Amino acid sequence: MPVNPMPFDTIDKTAKQLVLTVQDYSLFAARAFMNLWTEPRYWPEFLMQSDIVGFGSASIVLLSGFFTGGVLALQSAATLSQFGATAVTGQFVSITMIRELGRCLRASWWPAATPLRWPANSAPWW
Repeated sequence: MPVNPMPFDTIDKTAKQLVLTVQDYSLFAARAFMNLWTEPRYWPEFLMQSDIVGFGSASIVLLSGFFTGGVLALQSAATLSQFGATAVTGQFVSITMIRELGRCLRASWWPAATPLRWPANSAPWW
């Protein structure tokens, strides 16, 4: 079995591959960012897909909000009962859902936003 005369050869190739991957991603991200302001924009397709994505995810958002609120109510009612404040569980859950969990639920479906443009003759990515 031949011995590799240069043991650092594989490390060198791996490092170069990693740098090239980062470079490719950086160039891709820069081109995508710059293309946000170039024409053409396909507004009818964008609005149609936004409607599909928005209305299509309404059931998921409602279900996740309902179950998250239910779990939050169960957990907070146990804690609030120690202080005799179970009557404010509803207010506590609603304020917490709006102030804190609203941001988390919004962030969870943000990646589903559709791109502003793509050629009309190509299929969407999903």
